[in-house]
Amino acid sequence: GCEWEGCSTKVQRLKLAEHEATCEERHVVCEKCQARIKAREREVHVLQACEMAEVRCPEQCRAKMQRGQLMKHKAECPEEMVNCAFAEHGCEVRGKRWKVKEHEQDTDALRIHLQQVVQAAKVLKRELGDKTQLIASLEARRCGEMNVSWRIEAFKQKALGKKIVSSNTFTVKTNVGGYKLHLQIEWRRQNNSMTRGYVGAYICLLPSSSDTTFFPVALDGSLLTVEKDGKKAGYSYPDGSLVGPGTAFGYSLGCSNFLAADKIPGMKWDDKDTTCPPRPGLYDVTEFLEGDSLCVCATIKIRPPEVVSLLSL
Repeated sequence: GCEWEGCSTKVQRLKLAEHEATCEERHVVCEKCQARIKAREREVHVLQACEMAEVRCPEQCRAKMQRGQLMKHKAECPEEMVNCAFAEHGCEVRGKRWKVKEHEQDTDALRIHLQQVVQAAKVLKRELGDKTQLIASLEARRCGEMNVSWRIEAFKQKALGKKIVSSNTFTVKTNVGGYKLHLQIEWRRQNNSMTRGYVGAYICLLPSSSDTTFFPVALDGSLLTVEKDGKKAGYSYPDGSLVGPGTAFGYSLGCSNFLAADKIPGMKWDDKDTTCPPRPGLYDVTEFLEGDSLCVCATIKIRPPEVVSLLSL
């Protein structure tokens, strides 16, 4: 039988060579692109597939070119139907490329396009703001975040009568439970000087039934501030600062020289306290008093321990 795959013609052995030389299933080479094809597919190949065959642009320009160049031509063809370049911003003009190009260069159209771009930018800005708020909300939910405002009434009187004043206990909720905390103000003097003192401010983590009793947590990005009449002083916790209840009374993290306390006459200092280093240039606490009360604001962000870190302990 015929040696060409797909041929089922039966011929006499004497005529086999003649048949195989003209068999429609035989392989031939396209004269234009040198591709190997079956003889019976030559016409279809040239009309539909050959990259080197000459074709005309299907649009009204009717330019001649090789089929392999047709896609490149279509991207430039003046008769191709296209949308205005500002379609994504709201322009609905569609037409032949040469006509749309004239439209895009028209002064009135440029003014409209500018308005459309500005409007689209406003929408993007609004969407970005919404997504930013969503991310912040999700992050706060993941980490546990809250804002606390603590007003200390009769501040000078308490400073003279007590060394430490604490706020009420509050709880930061997280995805692994809650953390009990309070804010704490402490009065310190500098070394053995009776004329130089500080107000220390702390966030204190208290023992509870949650995992915080056993594992540390991080106060990443937490902030303590006081503010009055545009004047502001604060202390920011660096990322990775770890706190955890180390005793029955809990553990605190903060700044021992948060504010100066030089202008409260008669303040009694602890003569044995020599732990607070000098920190010149601080605002004095009296600059933030409203009457005789001090308002301390805290933004508290807690990052719970990750499961991986717990397993590694």
